Amino acid sequence: MRRFITYIYEYEQGNRGRNTGFIRTDLRENSCRMELQIRGFDRFKGKCPVYLTVYENGLQAIPVTELLLTQGMGSCSFTCENNRIGNSGFDVHQAQTLTIACGNGRFLTGCLSSTPVPEALRGEFLIFQEKEAVPPAAQAQTEPVIQTQSTTEPERFRQPQAMPEPEPVRQPQDIPEPESIRQPETTPQPETIQQPKTIPQPEAARQPQTSYQKVEIQDIRKLPKSNWNLCNNRFLLHGFFNYHYLMLKTLEMNGEKRQFLGIPGIYEQPERMMAMLFGFPEFEAAAAVSSDSKDMTGVFGYWMCPLNQD
Repeated sequence: MRRFITYIYEYEQGNRGRNTGFIRTDLRENSCRMELQIRGFDRFKGKCPVYLTVYENGLQAIPVTELLLTQGMGSCSFTCENNRIGNSGFDVHQAQTLTIACGNGRFLTGCLSSTPVPEALRGEFLIFQEKEAVPPAAQAQTEPVIQTQSTTEPERFRQPQAMPEPEPVRQPQDIPEPESIRQPETTPQPETIQQPKTIPQPEAARQPQTSYQKVEIQDIRKLPKSNWNLCNNRFLLHGFFNYHYLMLKTLEMNGEKRQFLGIPGIYEQPERMMAMLFGFPEFEAAAAVSSDSKDMTGVFGYWMCPLNQD
């Protein structure tokens, strides 16, 4: 019997984001059981399909279970009998990744192979379809369906399609537009509707440019020397031990740059007191919090402190 832990990260367009949970794998001679734990994934709520991906004639995603996320947290488990992934015929040892599709091009991935193919990290896969025997008489009727299923469009970009509408409904003047982008024109301009990015946004140019970068404790030595004492900060060491990374926030505006160091954690009153005691007085939520709620308890984010620039 062999047991091991695999960490799950958020991926978007092939770029790895923050850690959102882990997979506990119990691999036996004749079965494989996997348990998933997700936490701190924004405030996402919904049912997400879970896949094991295998590379053979392209990357294929084999559905294994579903995960219900509530407020960005959830757990589930599944078993692969005889170490086979469902009825696909593939072995669990062939799995590249475990992928949780969350819609809108976002997904959570745990790498089960030491060198997964790049497509697995970009979510460019096809859903595995079991091949069924088709009677000769019905083969001609089912052929269009087979062609439709063989599309090479990545599953994470597929959106539910509405039934085709009559042509008059598709005229530009019948398309509802938000009030903010409706232009006072006598002649409809389809090009303007199809390219909302051309709408001027003068206010955005005056906003500070914010960037975030995951760093480790040793990266503090790359900062100005007056910040090196943070390497011995007990609160920082505690947070890094739990999440295995720190967050470097950079604000740039009018040629001036300010930086902040963040420790990942969950907002709790005892934690807040410890953060203030060790020099991290501000808390920045990792996702938008409802304005109706003044209580931040249970919200995932970062305890922040400003960094010295000299």
